Amino acid sequence: MSNYIHLITPVESACGVTLDQVARVLPLVLLLDGGGAVMIPRDTPPALAGSVARCALGGSATFSHLKNGYPVYVNP
Repeated sequence: MSNYIHLITPVESACGVTLDQVARVLPLVLLLDGGGAVMIPRDTPPALAGSVARCALGGSATFSHLKNGYPVYVNP
């Protein structure tokens, strides 16, 4: 088990994103390009998807595109 620190941004918080939600979705993320990009489950709300992507990438995350309906985020 890994330990990490993740903080919800004010915008994510205003959208209702919680650390519990991030923890539930995080194991469902698919790492791409050697960990430089992530694919998030397709039914994930945008604010939660961005937060999960930041957590999975260990820093900033930028939405890249949809791949078969799954949002893909990259570490810029």
